[in-house]
Amino acid sequence: MQSEFCKRLLCANIYLNSLDLRIDARRVGLSHARRSVSFLVNKGNSTGMSRIAETAPAGTKAEMFEETIIEVDTLDAQLASIRGQVVFLKIDVEGHEESVITGGRSFLERNRCFLQMEILSNPQEMVCWVRDQIGFSYLHHIGNDYFFERSS
Repeated sequence: MQSEFCKRLLCANIYLNSLDLRIDARRVGLSHARRSVSFLVNKGNSTGMSRIAETAPAGTKAEMFEETIIEVDTLDAQLASIRGQVVFLKIDVEGHEESVITGGRSFLERNRCFLQMEILSNPQEMVCWVRDQIGFSYLHHIGNDYFFERSS
């Protein structure tokens, strides 16, 4: 499976760059609650278009995807033991950002976090939500990647 190959490639690069004691790569889906969800896997070569069905854009063409059920967890549950740390997070979840952040509020509040998040639709609305609802400061953006900071 392509995703398993990508995880192994990522882990190999982490190790080769001597970052294995600083980076914790996990193959886990994240959302606002631990549950089963419908996941749309892109049938083509692009993994960047796979997504959680419930937050897929209205124009998503079903024929481009194969639907499967996956288990998701919360950021809070996955990283429960991390407290008082400086953390860098990259969130690239094709429209499921609000759910992932909602499921990680406790984690985000108890650490100093720098967040890089790809935002493809309604970036101004999402920037305001992250600022007003989550308490992060907007730093800047490069293309579709938006950068935020929260001091603990």
